[in-house]
Amino acid sequence: EIETLDTSASDDDHLPVVRSVRWASGAKVVEFGMSADFGDWMSPLSAYFDPPRGVVFFTGCLPSLPDESDYDLLLHDESSEAFEDEHVGLLPESPSTPTSQLAPTWPVGQRYLLGRLLGSGSYGSVCEAWDRKCCRHVAVKQIEDIRRDGVHRRILREVALLSHLQHPNIVKIYDLPERPDPRRVYIVMERCDTDLSQVCSHACGLSFPQARKLACGLVVGCRYLHSVGVYHRDLKPANCLADRDCTLKICDFNLARSVEVDKDKDETDSLEGDEGEENDDNGETPVKLAKPRRFQRALSVQVATRPYRAPEVILTLKYTEAMDVWAAGCIIAELFMALNTGGRIPQSGPLFRGHESYPLSQDTYSLDRTGDQLDRIFDVLGTPSDEELDTIPYEGVRQHVRAYTDRIGTGLRRRIPVEATQAGLHLLEGMVVFLHEKRMSMQEAVVHQLFEPVQGLQRASIVSGHLDLGFDESSLPRTATANIDQLQKEIDSFRCMQD
Repeated sequence: EIETLDTSASDDDHLPVVRSVRWASGAKVVEFGMSADFGDWMSPLSAYFDPPRGVVFFTGCLPSLPDESDYDLLLHDESSEAFEDEHVGLLPESPSTPTSQLAPTWPVGQRYLLGRLLGSGSYGSVCEAWDRKCCRHVAVKQIEDIRRDGVHRRILREVALLSHLQHPNIVKIYDLPERPDPRRVYIVMERCDTDLSQVCSHACGLSFPQARKLACGLVVGCRYLHSVGVYHRDLKPANCLADRDCTLKICDFNLARSVEVDKDKDETDSLEGDEGEENDDNGETPVKLAKPRRFQRALSVQVATRPYRAPEVILTLKYTEAMDVWAAGCIIAELFMALNTGGRIPQSGPLFRGHESYPLSQDTYSLDRTGDQLDRIFDVLGTPSDEELDTIPYEGVRQHVRAYTDRIGTGLRRRIPVEATQAGLHLLEGMVVFLHEKRMSMQEAVVHQLFEPVQGLQRASIVSGHLDLGFDESSLPRTATANIDQLQKEIDSFRCMQD
């Protein structure tokens, strides 16, 4: 156990100069010093020492103040475009569960000092790093082999979309380093403290202002995506990053899709006065909300993660951006279930947890549908009425739904704690609705009365008009070569713009 570490480092590469480090239980840094370029003493949210390399890594640093309660002062920076209007406080520190304490040796150049691995998935790994050039913490994602079936197309989507999306509630790409190995791609992105899957499962739970601010960030970010014609298609807590001040950023766009406005729709329903009608300068609510745009196209069937999969996706029907509204509603419900106010014990886990999702599930179909995803949804919302079923254009789908045991449903009120307020329940009852055409739009969600105390967060910019990626994904051949070539063009274009 190291009690005190006195060291120094050259300021040439703009790294923190550690002057004094005190460890608690061999793991947590209490205090450390910085070079003159970095100002005063700092108190990191988490840190660790890598003995073989003699390096101390820090994450989530905040200026050291005389009293911990003074950290709240940092939350009211009116120079920010989207400052909050109420006291929220910091989220509890999430337990660190890195894949490895050892830093990887990825060839991303001298600009990045790589730290420990944060996690691994189907397509690659993510590690934390220090950007020497810009003096900031970042996350570096390595995609192992882009030639694998389907991977090249997903990574192309993520790089192309995130290169064009610019919003405070969307994770930002900082850099796309050169690729010495043509099989691999590296993406340097914003580094956040945690994600909503960890936040919702934390034993400390959430206060209502914290849950509300996180929920507001989610719907504001989704409103922006829908305003430029993008469906995320895989919203879930793990894809919603958060900093300890409750700033939320949507990430993981490899299932996202940029779609065109349905040409068969009435022109008056499409562009004029849509989400762009709100005045970004003063945050005023428009007098009359336009009808939400509905985008449609021949879209993929296997999208979204099961507990957040909208009924129309489960039933393999055509879907619109309303599938994101459903998923966001399920996430907000989890935030409310994690509330620790009123002496209640926070609850964790999805609003709807089914064990299969026929016909998307690979499980063998059975007449006993007890516990599948739709069954769990009907337990809460009740089975749809005949009038609702008549709106479904396929008789086979109608018969499939009618085969479920008829029930009224317990209602969302039974699942959502009273501490979420009547306004919170009303929001969910507008988002978690069986028929997609009856769900509120993200624009309507943003201006909901629940978010009146955090009106500053609604000022984040939106765009009226379709996002132009510079290429049409649907016209690309479904081959690895075509997608990898287009991916390299996107990387070259991004690097050229950064230069």
